[in-house]
Amino acid sequence: MPFIEATPTKKRLYVVAGYIIFWIIMATVFSGDIADMKKAEAEAAKQDSIKAEQQVQNTLIQEVKDDSIALAKGNYYELSPNPTMDEIKALIKKHSDINLQGGANIPERESTLNYVKAEEQKQWDKALPGIRKAFVKITKDGLWENDINVYDADGGKTIWFVGGTFAANRNIKSFHEKIEKTLKQLGFKRACYKWIEHSNEYTYYDF
Repeated sequence: MPFIEATPTKKRLYVVAGYIIFWIIMATVFSGDIADMKKAEAEAAKQDSIKAEQQVQNTLIQEVKDDSIALAKGNYYELSPNPTMDEIKALIKKHSDINLQGGANIPERESTLNYVKAEEQKQWDKALPGIRKAFVKITKDGLWENDINVYDADGGKTIWFVGGTFAANRNIKSFHEKIEKTLKQLGFKRACYKWIEHSNEYTYYDF
């Protein structure tokens, strides 16, 4: 039946059907475009991520290259004649920052980064005994007024804290929780606490 002769009800049905067909056609036409847009956005985000990581890697590599003379001499982590705790913390951060870097999305930089990390680790391991010794001295000087003695043992791998405050277990726990991370980063293997020097009883934590 021609549209002009259709009843009002059928006319409405024709209009509704027309709208449905129209939107089906539009959805079919634009669905591909939307999928392409999403794909393009995902690819752009991926490229941005790669570029950002590349900048980080370039900065890291350049920093190490800038210190290449020190690295070659074997004193990449050399302490000043009178080191401070801030200096030691800066060295710890320097070491941590290098080891936190990755290059999974930049294959051409993997070999360079792996070399840098390997060489840096050698220098860090070489410097650690001296850094630990400096840490013990600085900590001892800092805790002297609190009547706490600090010294190392076992070739610098064990650190002792001796003072009346450590007669209470809660004080040992509180103190150790504050210093534990740094002790681990500096390569200590054990921390010991006792309240007087001549006591045979002490508390220790192994790392």
